[in-house]
Amino acid sequence: MSHNNRDFKPKNVDSGRTKNNVTFIKEPISEAYERLFEAAVERYNARQKRSDRKIKSGYFEYQFNHAVSDNVVTSPDKRKSFYEDVVQIGTKDDTGVGSLDGEIATRCLTEYMDGFQARNPNFHVFNAVLHMDEATPHLHIDYIPVGHCKRGVDTQNGIAQALKEMGYGDGKDAIARWRKSECDVLKEICGRYDITISEPQKSRGTMTVEAYKEVKRLEDKLTHLSELSNAADGAEIPHKKSLLGKGKIVVSTEDFEKVEAEKKAAAVQLKTAEIQTEKAIEAARKNQEYAEHLDVREKEITENEKLAEERLGKATNLLNKQTNINKILVDTEKERDIYKREMDRIKYLQLEIQDLKNNAEKWRNECSNKNREITALNAEITRQSEKINYLQKLYNWVYDIAKYACQKLKIDVENAIKRRSEGYRTTYIFSDEKKRSR
Repeated sequence: MSHNNRDFKPKNVDSGRTKNNVTFIKEPISEAYERLFEAAVERYNARQKRSDRKIKSGYFEYQFNHAVSDNVVTSPDKRKSFYEDVVQIGTKDDTGVGSLDGEIATRCLTEYMDGFQARNPNFHVFNAVLHMDEATPHLHIDYIPVGHCKRGVDTQNGIAQALKEMGYGDGKDAIARWRKSECDVLKEICGRYDITISEPQKSRGTMTVEAYKEVKRLEDKLTHLSELSNAADGAEIPHKKSLLGKGKIVVSTEDFEKVEAEKKAAAVQLKTAEIQTEKAIEAARKNQEYAEHLDVREKEITENEKLAEERLGKATNLLNKQTNINKILVDTEKERDIYKREMDRIKYLQLEIQDLKNNAEKWRNECSNKNREITALNAEITRQSEKINYLQKLYNWVYDIAKYACQKLKIDVENAIKRRSEGYRTTYIFSDEKKRSR
């Protein structure tokens, strides 16, 4: 990004025109990462019960094992800390800065950039610059792909998941489908300005800008040397007519040697350029193969991540089931202890019941004996009652006779009875004679 923001001056930059550059977005990458992933890290840490599983650093350091950097950093699982797209319309020969077509291209690129973030909600653009201080207007777009996951940190840097969420599907073709979609947008914008753009040229792959320019320079030099060689083969050598016969020419030794030297020099340069070009092309081919290999590995990693997520999900389910089983076992153990205590209590109660039964039998026997005694007493009471009744009747009969006799004798019956009870004889119950025995 230091190149994009002109933190240093490249050789191909016209410093006088740097002020014409347009900066659409310039957000420090550290702030971008904090804004995108800090809340997700906090949510992740809040779910962790073990301290050693929590993320102690920022998400950038956690994911890339590297301090926050303005340069692209690649993680062990091949994720890049950010991605950059360079968008250019035409070349310096037909759309140069300062030309009419260059001005139109600038408008098209500006309109394209204005809609980029809305079209790509999962690509967080944190730096975007339109360069007007080089040969051709072109746009640098730096963005962080944002994907969402069910496991781990729920919001992560992941271009495969970001493309999927934006509707471009899975696999290595997803990025190709996205590029075609963006190219169609650029074509539509340019079409409104009566500009027809060709299909995008093959990417320089993983080659640096300098390496790509070197390959192009060698290719141009090779073409130029080939033209010189062909020209040398067909060049006319100054000559004069020969006396040796028709069709024969005579040249000076100096001219002949000069042409031969030029042809040999051109041949050497051509051969050298061919070797250098072949080496550069071979290096570019290997880089391309490596990039394709990385794409394959990225797909494998994505598939492995999915498989790992599935396995983690199954493991989590099994863990939950085991946790439930453990809880059931604990509850069962508690119930078994309660059952054992209840059984011990039942045994104790059974012993008490047996004692009560034994006592009850004893009490029944005692009650039976008491009942017999009560029955005998009741019988005796009945006899005494009958005797009392008989005596009462006899008393009443005697009292009636005594009452009748007293009435006849005009004696108070109650007084007579009292006197008699005090021991007086019947014949003296009305005298003052001391009481006598009966």
